Amino acid sequence: MRKTQPVTLRRGRVVRVLTAALIGALAGLVIFELTRIGGRGLYIAAGAVAGVAGILLIQIYHRSARLTEVKVSVPQLSELTFVVNDDESRNVARHLFVETVTRVSTQPLKDDEGVTREALTSLYSLFSITRDTLKSSRPSAPATGGLTVEHLAITMLNQELRPFLSKWHPRLRTFEQARPDATESDWPQNTACRAELRDVQARILGYAMGFARLAGVRHPERSETYRYDAFLSYTWEPDAPLVTAVRDSLHRLARPWYRLRALRVFLDESSLPANSALDPAIEEALAASRYLIVFLSPQAASSRWVTQEIRYWLTHKSVDSLRLVLTGGALVWDDSAGDFDPRRSPALPPILRGAYRHRPLYTDLSWAHEEDQRDLRNDRFRRSIVKLAAPLHDRLPDDLEGEDVRQHRRTRRLTAAAVAALTVLAASTAVAARSRSWT
Repeated sequence: MRKTQPVTLRRGRVVRVLTAALIGALAGLVIFELTRIGGRGLYIAAGAVAGVAGILLIQIYHRSARLTEVKVSVPQLSELTFVVNDDESRNVARHLFVETVTRVSTQPLKDDEGVTREALTSLYSLFSITRDTLKSSRPSAPATGGLTVEHLAITMLNQELRPFLSKWHPRLRTFEQARPDATESDWPQNTACRAELRDVQARILGYAMGFARLAGVRHPERSETYRYDAFLSYTWEPDAPLVTAVRDSLHRLARPWYRLRALRVFLDESSLPANSALDPAIEEALAASRYLIVFLSPQAASSRWVTQEIRYWLTHKSVDSLRLVLTGGALVWDDSAGDFDPRRSPALPPILRGAYRHRPLYTDLSWAHEEDQRDLRNDRFRRSIVKLAAPLHDRLPDDLEGEDVRQHRRTRRLTAAAVAALTVLAASTAVAARSRSWT
């Protein structure tokens, strides 16, 4: 199988080259025939070509710009289909996205940072603003086959904000009234409230991404204060070629034609001594990243660099935004202990022992040793990259796969439109030159 795949790829390139040559020859023949037409027929032919090209461009524009049906993953529920078919609905979704994603209530709040009261007040304000926005806006136009932005907003209010606020606001108020001079750290339930608050914050951010999709916001994750979508932590030997291929694939998967990369990924390609301290530039990149992707192997398990990067992440961020990729060795979960089995998991860095409450999912790339196995045209590698990239795009894997197909088709349509426009331009130039030669 490994030997026949390059032959298949070469045949595909030959077919594409021959197809391009045939299209070019036909275009040249058309231009030649147009130059032989004179009088009324000349204007009829030129108008027909221009009309066809114009219709193609209009259809491509409408397919690219129209947003009517969107699938959104609703926290605690499932993937639902929403319909947005008027500007009013888009404006409501855009307003709720901005209000949700910029509030204190959606920002990380560690046990020793921030004020619980401030977070609860922000959630109350978000509840009121969402309700007032829905009340003051015109209802979405009815449509079959999908839900509306009002349904998503009301679900957020009733499933997330109302239960949390009705539980914790009275308890905190009772404590504040009983002990007005005490600090929040003296509140016995402060830790439990903050833990539940972090879960609610993560789910509210999911709703924010849903509002962004309904509003047609491109790359809503860029609205957060992150410079990178992911930081890749790995050992130079032996994983550098595989990690580079993963980075390039993350750049390409579901990439719009007008962007250089689909995701912004930090990859430190320097090879530094094992006894070096964590560089300030590395700490800055870790702080500016949404996710940490750790490539696990026996070499990584003993790497001081990988350990330091994981330690920084667990100290300053959350294990929920840490993704694992197995490149060598093994990972074995012990259900009875609720942790990885250290004796049968040589690829696990010791710092990750006890970090997970439940068995984490990981991407297995330990089989991708050859260059042709580390390409998006390899189905197994592609499925692995889609699985790894889905949370970085805030999408389900099937949704991300469909988006990649749509972007590929859109690029092909735009390329075809550009070729058609150039053909029309070349034909018009040739016709004009022929007309001048007749005169």
